[in-house]
Amino acid sequence: MMNSPEVKAKNEAENRPLVSFVGIYPFIDGKDRTSRLLLNLELMNVGFPPIVIKVENRIAYYEALDKAHTQIEYDDFIKLDTNEIEDSLNLYLSTINKNA
Repeated sequence: MMNSPEVKAKNEAENRPLVSFVGIYPFIDGKDRTSRLLLNLELMNVGFPPIVIKVENRIAYYEALDKAHTQIEYDDFIKLDTNEIEDSLNLYLSTINKNA
């Protein structure tokens, strides 16, 4: 279901504004923080928790974002986002379970 053409098209459409922003943002400093802030805003707008791109995944994040912008190929970016969302959800659920 997650890999269906409809889901893929929806994910690409939801990520297109963020990827476009990164391509046109004129300032070097702050672009990464701003793009991650916009990513989290979009995630929260559709009911997901905010995510933290782990330090060990930052290079992959930048490469996936660049690939989405320059090649209009979103698969790597969506996969990375999906993994980070799952990690965030697992963290929140484990915290809730510890406190229950």
